[in-house]
Amino acid sequence: MSTAGIAFGGYSMKRPSVHLNAIIVCLLSVAAVVASPAQHGQATVISFDVPGSTGTFPLDINADGDIVGRYGSGGRTHGFVRTADGDFTTIDYPGALFTVAGGINSEGVVAGWYAMVAVPGPLTERHGFVLRDGVFTPVDPPGSVFTNPLGINPEGDVVGRFCIALPCGRSGSGNYFGFLWRDGEVVIIAAPNARETNAWKISPDADIVGADRIAFERLGERYLRYR
Repeated sequence: MSTAGIAFGGYSMKRPSVHLNAIIVCLLSVAAVVASPAQHGQATVISFDVPGSTGTFPLDINADGDIVGRYGSGGRTHGFVRTADGDFTTIDYPGALFTVAGGINSEGVVAGWYAMVAVPGPLTERHGFVLRDGVFTPVDPPGSVFTNPLGINPEGDVVGRFCIALPCGRSGSGNYFGFLWRDGEVVIIAAPNARETNAWKISPDADIVGADRIAFERLGERYLRYR
């Protein structure tokens, strides 16, 4: 595994990406999307829970309508995939008691993270993975004790954040670096003059949207194109 440090150069400001944890997914009809402000489109609301779960938290959806997230059951946290047809598959990293599926691409490849304890705390290590065709591949920048993959594009490129010393703290604490994982190689993303960098999502063209914390004063959204 090789690493390289890069900075956000020639960036432009974009609207912040939004991450919602909810148990309701709204699928808007085409009429709702293209309607003018004076028109009222119709929306279809689909409510779901993983069968037997104590809480279901969707985190991402792909172009086919497949949804990934996490759910609680039996004192453990499991990842899941829900297909557009409503079928559920549980995801558990081998040996882990806590698994989260955080992103899914158009090929059905899942990116997520896991811990070896059921209820991770601030001193608990967490590590990343990619799940492709039933095979788990570890995703961890060198030295990481907390890896948080958050986005994956159709090519299988993964972005997220990580820290190298516990406790990592909350987002904005200044302990996180962004990263890009591509075919087992890692590029570390550190915005110039930033105390913290997070990489949220990545497009098919390798555009990365992220956020940086500068001296705890402002959280700015930037984007980077990696080639």
